[in-house]
Amino acid sequence: MAIALGTTPRLLQVSASREGNAMTSGFGEIRQLGHIVTDMDRALELWTQRLEVGPFFLMPEVVFENYSYRGREMASPHIAIAIAFSGGVQIELIEQLDDTPSTYIEFLSAGRSGLHHYSTWFSDRKEYERTRSWALASNFGLVSECRPEDTSRLAYFETGNPSAPLFELSEALVPGVAEMMELVERTCREWDGKDPVRSPPGRETVPA
Repeated sequence: MAIALGTTPRLLQVSASREGNAMTSGFGEIRQLGHIVTDMDRALELWTQRLEVGPFFLMPEVVFENYSYRGREMASPHIAIAIAFSGGVQIELIEQLDDTPSTYIEFLSAGRSGLHHYSTWFSDRKEYERTRSWALASNFGLVSECRPEDTSRLAYFETGNPSAPLFELSEALVPGVAEMMELVERTCREWDGKDPVRSPPGRETVPA
């Protein structure tokens, strides 16, 4: 689907609007477009120089806590992540650094490239759980998730179309993570083209 950056369109129609902590059915607003890349340096060059999106904040090695894939708990894949904002939408670049089974390896093995997932973000852990439960009850297939005990969780769901991007639920707006996201977004809005690739502000990892 065509998505205008700088907006937060809905992937799925929901039955009612959200008010406060009220939860309606549906995944919610798109906050991030996640792309799988096989060469992070080349991808960063494309986005920052050709597309003039940036700066990107690069985390060269990220691992997940309490990781599972296709219903099996296993060791986490090692991935590199880079994030930036274009308007109000985050662009995420992911490169897997090993061959651990994952949705990223599955995506590449199918001959696909580029857009891997849409993501909606949560500040309320109970709302995250309600949306996760709704997705399972609605027969969206849980592909992979990360359920750390003391930081933000995430889950990838299949939407029923094998060629369509996945949909991610992420607790990217919980305290301790939201502040960094706000700083990254503000930095991108004020970017003057200098220092196109940077280290993340005050953190070594962010939720994928």
